[in-house]
Parts: sequence; structure tokens; C-alpha cells
Amino acid sequence: MDRQTKYIIDSRYFDGTCLTCMTDGNHSDFGGETIEELRVRENNPFLIAVTLAKVSKMLCVYYQSQAGPFKEITEEDYFCMMDILPPLRLKENSFFVGDIPCEYISLLF
Repeated sequence: MDRQTKYIIDSRYFDGTCLTCMTDGNHSDFGGETIEELRVRENNPFLIAVTLAKVSKMLCVYYQSQAGPFKEITEEDYFCMMDILPPLRLKENSFFVGDIPCEYISLLF
């Protein structure tokens, strides 16, 4: 991606996702709409276009806000969680769990 690429997000909150991107800086890659047309289509006047640098910073803040406290688990839980989803981050003898589907939470704890 180059400097003119923009990412469309909701300016009120950032949940780690972008609505679309604009490689040419002006038109959605997936429908050709401008930012004004996207605001009308999505019925959301709070949509804004941000650069890769800005969305990268927002992602770091978002990921930090989603992190829970670190805790040690049993070997059985370790292998159970590794079978559910790929880890968010993997180190030598530890990993960080991403989102766990609700139906598995009762199995883990």
C-alpha cells in the first residue's frame, strides 16, 4: 500500500476493523464510492478516512485495551486452547489467546 491509500473507520469508536479501503485515496476499492457516498450508504456521518500510520496506531491501542491479565494455566488447558484458535502471539512456552468462541468458554474454566 502506498501513501495515498486510506482506510475508512467510524470516528466514534474503533473496534479493530475498517469498513473498506481506498487505494486511490478517493474511491472505495469494493464499490467505488467516495467517503460522502459511504456515509450515506452506511447511514453513518461519522465515517472518516485515515492513513495506514493512523490505523496502525489505533490498532495498537485497541489490542492493548483488549488484553486481559496474564495468568498461568494447566498443560491440559494449554493444549485445549491451542486446538480452538491459533494464538494471537506465540512465544517459546507461552501464547496469548485471541477471541474464544462462547461455546468453548465453559469447557475451559
